[in-house]
Amino acid sequence: MILSLATNLNYSDFSRFIRSARRFCPVETTDLVLFVQPMEPQFIELANELQVTLMPIVSFWREVSSNLALKILYRSFLLALQLGASLGSPGFAQVHRSITANWIHAICTRHFAGRDFLAVNPTYRCVLLSDSRDVIFQGNPFPLVDPHVLNVFEQDPSLKYGGNHIDSEWFAKVFSPKLLNSLRGKQTLCAGTVMGSPAVLLDYLARMETEILARKYRVIDQAVHNKLVYLDLPQGAVQIHSNRSGLILTLGETSGDGYEVVGNQVTIGGEVVPVVHQYDRIPQLKSMFEAMYASPESNSVMTN
Repeated sequence: MILSLATNLNYSDFSRFIRSARRFCPVETTDLVLFVQPMEPQFIELANELQVTLMPIVSFWREVSSNLALKILYRSFLLALQLGASLGSPGFAQVHRSITANWIHAICTRHFAGRDFLAVNPTYRCVLLSDSRDVIFQGNPFPLVDPHVLNVFEQDPSLKYGGNHIDSEWFAKVFSPKLLNSLRGKQTLCAGTVMGSPAVLLDYLARMETEILARKYRVIDQAVHNKLVYLDLPQGAVQIHSNRSGLILTLGETSGDGYEVVGNQVTIGGEVVPVVHQYDRIPQLKSMFEAMYASPESNSVMTN
């Protein structure tokens, strides 16, 4: 299964993601489930056509973060719930979890929603938790991973912890400069693409939840993801894939080295990369993929 958050997408981004996914991961082998907020009819029609399941997700982050009175009210309510949960009062922990999940940014809400969904859909062999707006499929990634471990993916080799880039800033903000020092020199990992069996992902998502609930006012899931992988999870439980491994290529802040464009495909070492992430950061690739998936009626793209 491909499980993704697809809120705040325009129609072209939505169409490109699900059409490329269905091109290489057909209905017969792969379920495609998207967490969404209310959508226009054309989104729903395309999802139905490609047999994509749409699951509603609730986030009040935009409304609360832009209204001082609501922000004060919500934070006061969350503080009371957190206190009750810490005292072991019946029901407080569950209500605290639910209210927090609806209040924080949807990019963090997805971890709560994903855990709830997998808890009642645990029979998949392997699941890809994926971003949507900036992800394109060129192949089927599932045969290339061991689902019994947590598969995580490095970013560009230039992005190491301790350097002068946003990931280091995020980590120090969410945790502390002291904890950042314990990761100095380690390769940054992307929270936007994670793979494993439901059992593996349920453990991972439960840990993500615990960290998010503990620091909900400043949480950035990228920092939490890296802390879990490098500092909390047993070594044997994780497979870290190089950004040049040829499985998932993450292009944010890339130097452009290490991959080639052959025809209309991104390749590494002569092999087509199944998943290209953050392709919109590279003008050439953005134009190429937008042209490939320019029209929902382009049957040649879907059948080639």
